[in-house]
Amino acid sequence: MKIVPTFLATLFFSTTIWLFYMVVEAFFLPEPFMAELPDFQGRILPAEAVKVGTFSINTEFDSTSTWGNDGVLTYQPVMLGESNRFCACILLNAWRPDRQTPGAFQHAFKVVKAPTSWSIFHSIDFLKIEQNKLMAIPTVDFAPVAFCTILMILSFILSIIFYSWPRI
Repeated sequence: MKIVPTFLATLFFSTTIWLFYMVVEAFFLPEPFMAELPDFQGRILPAEAVKVGTFSINTEFDSTSTWGNDGVLTYQPVMLGESNRFCACILLNAWRPDRQTPGAFQHAFKVVKAPTSWSIFHSIDFLKIEQNKLMAIPTVDFAPVAFCTILMILSFILSIIFYSWPRI
């Protein structure tokens, strides 16, 4: 059949163009996004500065603004999977000693997702605090870019193979 190789060549070539668009789009960085910090009077530290490993009682994150100076708020960039895609996020964790249980801590967390203008190719390079807000600075995540580039090359080679398939 003459139609099948032509169809496959067209399919693989259009996939090549789409992947090329995706790879090129990755190098246009989105705007940094801001995460509001709660009205927190305790210490605010990067997550690496706090060692987690004790018994904790989960509480609502909104209650952290009433904790006073007892608490510690940590922040860190993470990539979380959500409905077929990964997205860059900021993970906020708050800790304070529990008043009723000696040796235990109250723990609250919140995940702040990057806006939809951030694609799968973007991750958080670093976070900086500005006026009670965390600013997430974007960078290109080269692992998915490399994967799409390899798929693009394979798709292009397959489109050439099917296009030059001997016509019977």
